[in-house]
Amino acid sequence: MSTLDLAGYHAALRRLTPFAPTGVVTRAIGLTVEVRGLHASIGECCQILMPDDSAHVLAEVVGFRDEVLLLMPLGELHGVQPGSRVARCAEPLLIPAGEGVLGRVVNALGQPIDGRGPLADLVRWVDLERGEGGIDG
Repeated sequence: MSTLDLAGYHAALRRLTPFAPTGVVTRAIGLTVEVRGLHASIGECCQILMPDDSAHVLAEVVGFRDEVLLLMPLGELHGVQPGSRVARCAEPLLIPAGEGVLGRVVNALGQPIDGRGPLADLVRWVDLERGEGGIDG
């Protein structure tokens, strides 16, 4: 009886990019973006992809109505249009915590916006959803 050599198939499978379901922007009113075709939970991070895939805007799921997700963008929506693709983030949103953040002004993503350069002496990145590693933990 002969053995079947599957090494070539295994190598090909390792090179594949996993399928990531996407939805599409159907409407944006004020700071709320409506998305159809994507399933996500409240508090989950999503990426709104620019039409040319050159960049993305991070957003948080803040609600849903029927089959429509309601997202709150964490950046500027310039360039987002009806039909823009939306995907769930692979990783949770993390914010910086530590001595290097004290006295600094950061945006919702923990990026410094006070003109004083990058954060120094950063101790760790904290997942706000799970409450891991914060001031109390």
